[in-house]
Amino acid sequence: MNILHLRPFFEPGGASNYIGTLSEGLSQRNHRIMFACQNGDYYKRKFRTSIIYENIPFSPSSIKNLIPSVIQIVSIIKKERIQIINSHHRFTSFVGKISSLLTSVPLVSTMLEIKFDRSWMTALGLGNYIIAISQAIKDHIILQYQISPERIKVIRKGIPPSSPLTIYQKNLLRQELGLNPACFLIGCVGRLSSEKGQKYLLEAAPDVLLCHPYSQFVFIGDGTEKQNLEKLVESLGLGRSVKFLGWRDDVDDVIDIMDLIVIPSISEGLGIAALEALSHKKAVIASQTGGLPEIIQSEKTGLLVPPGNPFALREAIIQLLKDSDLRVKLGENGYQTIKADYSVSRMIDETERLYKIAIGNHSIS
Repeated sequence: MNILHLRPFFEPGGASNYIGTLSEGLSQRNHRIMFACQNGDYYKRKFRTSIIYENIPFSPSSIKNLIPSVIQIVSIIKKERIQIINSHHRFTSFVGKISSLLTSVPLVSTMLEIKFDRSWMTALGLGNYIIAISQAIKDHIILQYQISPERIKVIRKGIPPSSPLTIYQKNLLRQELGLNPACFLIGCVGRLSSEKGQKYLLEAAPDVLLCHPYSQFVFIGDGTEKQNLEKLVESLGLGRSVKFLGWRDDVDDVIDIMDLIVIPSISEGLGIAALEALSHKKAVIASQTGGLPEIIQSEKTGLLVPPGNPFALREAIIQLLKDSDLRVKLGENGYQTIKADYSVSRMIDETERLYKIAIGNHSIS
């Protein structure tokens, strides 16, 4: 198959890694992969198995950019003899829907997160075939957009096997990042935005530090809330106990040096960071929201807390700081869950099958 993926930007983070893992797997099965995006620098550094068309005016999502984007996508479809379009963003789904109507190439829309704003754009742009990466996202699509359940296929993200660092490599990375070698490291991976709930973790930090002063809170990611979070760190007097690392290409390695991962989200479609943490046998504390409870079974593969609750976060963190046996048990159980339910081969199989169904049904109609 000749497959065209649409997304405005390929930036470090769960969505880009998901698409990259999918594309590399499909490429290994002799499918031709094309990307259309506004900027693909991260993808070019990290993945090398596809053709990338850049400078498509996908951002900002506006009527002004709609027609030029459609014109360029239609041109790519004809030039590359595209057989399936897979969009991973709501504006690119809108572009993909029009391009699909103009070229008779089927559109698959992948929903990576739960969105409540600008519902009209999401609803209008959804393809006849929709991939939801969690049951929570599928339920949201049905309720929010009145979409028939038969159009939606839950295909969970596959997680590649992790490559644990040696003790020597861990010590080197801690030194490089300026992290205290004697500290217990509490990691938080994700875009710095209000729905990710990092402020609640920071609000829990002072009490954690009172019980365990040799702890550091490490945030991996960047975003619009960074300045507000830095001000909160200052107002809480957290000083050197908090480290913002920004986006990094070696997120896997950074997760591997953490002692504990916390995901304090208010809203979360799946919780890719939780999957990545469990693949490294890390204990995870996560909010009981969205798709996170599909991954984290409390007291079995992690601990679940109410979203937006610093007190509950504090209690869960202190519990795992005190109980190293429980941390190890949760991490090991989580790792077994990843192996059983979140394999890359299963994700590729199910996505490839859906593409073939979409192409077959489209040609019949």
